[in-house]
Amino acid sequence: MLTSRYLMQLEERYRSLQEALVTLTDVLLHTQSEEEHLHAFQVAGQTAIAFFREEEIAMEESGCIALAANKAGHKRFMHELGELLHRARNDGSGIPAATRLRRDLLPWLHEHHRVVDHQLVHHVQKIGRSGETTAMAKLA
Repeated sequence: MLTSRYLMQLEERYRSLQEALVTLTDVLLHTQSEEEHLHAFQVAGQTAIAFFREEEIAMEESGCIALAANKAGHKRFMHELGELLHRARNDGSGIPAATRLRRDLLPWLHEHHRVVDHQLVHHVQKIGRSGETTAMAKLA
């Protein structure tokens, strides 16, 4: 059963992704080491992939109608993160990439989470109200 505890764990993973992106921004702004930049991108990317995978599985197994929009958003996010990595490597400075990350990607992620990701919560609440517990996945 998709539990409120599991939903809270997904929320914690989202916060971990935010923290990884803030750390990435700090590394891009305050270090010149390409190795440190790459490591911070790797951590942020791996954190995103793990969170997105879990969330998509939960949406798919519970029958959430926002799954396609969520997957599209995740694909866009990963593309943008890759573009930032490319930019940081080509510019020889992390400052332009950090600026774009703070200005564009972090606000976009927040809005995506607030609107699209929360459709899973609304879906689970709807299932609970309608008594359709058989449509809920065992993810706990």
